[in-house]
Amino acid sequence: MEGFAARGYGTGGTDNRPLFGETSARIYWYRQGDLEPKFRNLIYYILFSIVMLCICANLYFHEVGK
Repeated sequence: MEGFAARGYGTGGTDNRPLFGETSARIYWYRQGDLEPKFRNLIYYILFSIVMLCICANLYFHEVGK
């Protein structure tokens, strides 16, 4: 992925995944205790949205339902 700068989120290394990088960082911070527990629902919502996006994209690309 050219033009996309790798970022470090305090997880011990760089994370250059544009879609899942920040979500994985939030999960890491939550497990380390650096993030308040109220953000757990936000993490679940983001993960659910990503899964739904992937499912919808696959259905669209494989022309299911046409």
